Amino acid sequence: MLEKLLGELLNRFLGDYVEGFDPNNLSLSLWSGEVSIDNVRLKKEAVKMLGLPVNVRYSFIRKLRLKIPWKSLSASKTEVYLDGVYLILSYQPESDWQLRNDKLVERRKR
Repeated sequence: MLEKLLGELLNRFLGDYVEGFDPNNLSLSLWSGEVSIDNVRLKKEAVKMLGLPVNVRYSFIRKLRLKIPWKSLSASKTEVYLDGVYLILSYQPESDWQLRNDKLVERRKR
């Protein structure tokens, strides 16, 4: 039950970047603040948000690990570790290149 709830919460926060959450591939240690998710994929749109002239053909993340500082959420940062990131990229035709989204960059600075 807790894994399902946490899976939904993680999907809400990480859903723009990764897909393939499965509660069976989720392990957590609430007291230490460690959450580990196995076998997810990077969304193609996540790479497009970077403004790079590439297309994602295939992506796979073997392990995504989060360290969440429960005792000091407002004062400390959540750390994200990726292990086993596999990407197959192709060049995007120059006619499809777009400049980086300045509004997205400004939002991330806050």
